[in-house]
Amino acid sequence: VIAVVGPFHSGKSHLLNRLMGMHTSGKGFRLGYTVEPTTKGVWMHLVRQHSGAQPGSLVAFLDTEGFAASDTSSDYDAKIFALAALLSQHLVYNSVRIIDSAAVDYLELLARRARLFQTKAAFALHGTAGEAPMDPANPLAFPHLTWVVEDFFQ
Repeated sequence: VIAVVGPFHSGKSHLLNRLMGMHTSGKGFRLGYTVEPTTKGVWMHLVRQHSGAQPGSLVAFLDTEGFAASDTSSDYDAKIFALAALLSQHLVYNSVRIIDSAAVDYLELLARRARLFQTKAAFALHGTAGEAPMDPANPLAFPHLTWVVEDFFQ
């Protein structure tokens, strides 16, 4: 599972369409050409691999609603991020033009909130009466992270 997260209108759907090889077919994620967000919540496409280590296997691509939109809160952003981070084996953070301290700080905040959600879920599943809430060899594992910086004007 590969998930792409990032600020609204940063090109997440476009990047995913390119990763899936669907950027010219019109069969991938819908792209938005207005100020209105196109992706709401989390969307998924399954793509069969034709090459690589396991030809024929399915890969799930998750497209997420953008962060910091005018009609959403940081709590909502944290839930979208947590869902994407906990479901994926590889998380792509997509941004536009530069990586600044505000973006790093916001990503850290979202990661901390996702980790808190994961910890609460682990305790809810395994209890707190002397049982280990998670595997000590892999405590609160997060997916691999790639930060993609797109260089285009919107």
